[in-house]
Amino acid sequence: MPETAPDPPGRSSGRAPGPAATVAVIGLLFGLLFALLTPPFQAPDENLHFRRTYLISAGDRLTAGPGRARGAWLPASLETLVGQTLQGIPFTPGKKLAPGTIRRALAIPLEPERQAFVPADQLTHYLPIIYLPQALAVGLARTAGARPLVLLYLARLANLAACLALAVLAVAIAPCCRWLLAALALVPMAVFLRSSTSPDGLTDAAGLLLAGALLAAGFAPEPRRRRGLAIAVAAAALVRMLGRYYG
Repeated sequence: MPETAPDPPGRSSGRAPGPAATVAVIGLLFGLLFALLTPPFQAPDENLHFRRTYLISAGDRLTAGPGRARGAWLPASLETLVGQTLQGIPFTPGKKLAPGTIRRALAIPLEPERQAFVPADQLTHYLPIIYLPQALAVGLARTAGARPLVLLYLARLANLAACLALAVLAVAIAPCCRWLLAALALVPMAVFLRSSTSPDGLTDAAGLLLAGALLAAGFAPEPRRRRGLAIAVAAAALVRMLGRYYG
């Protein structure tokens, strides 16, 4: 049986927060904790995603480098940041950052004129559009002279904002099963991924939006059914793009 329709925007019934509000509040709280407290590049392949994000913010141009290898020229400071903060921690349970690592990393200037060549296998190959939130944040911040570590955290926060917005929308438009969708949106791994620079968080959110939109298209009253169908088409196109490789 379809659940009771949510209260109109701007009105409060005095009841406990609904599923969409629960996703927004809990997702934002724990998302911020993950985004700000997870050490740099400790999300899956985050160093590759961060390089690609920066490259897209600068025009996404691949070129030939030393030995005619295919790759991109990026600020050498990005590689310095990766080298100082990875410290062999991935896949090494119990290993932690050396004391003072974050303080030293924060002191690294961007210096975009000093560049290093990054081979293509150290970049991701997804369509550029799926990095749009992260790239916009990095593009704006780097023009203001932000340091590499700040760029990383801003990219995480932009990804969190975009993915969480899709997850909340997915729950809000569904005429039924909203608490089930809310539970899926708040699975710890989903919260963690959308709090990194990885587009995997967007993949999860887009899939959730597709599910919510299909429920709306199938079970909502007629005006909302047409809107659900339109959102389902857009979400399906986004899911399709997220599964394709670039170049």
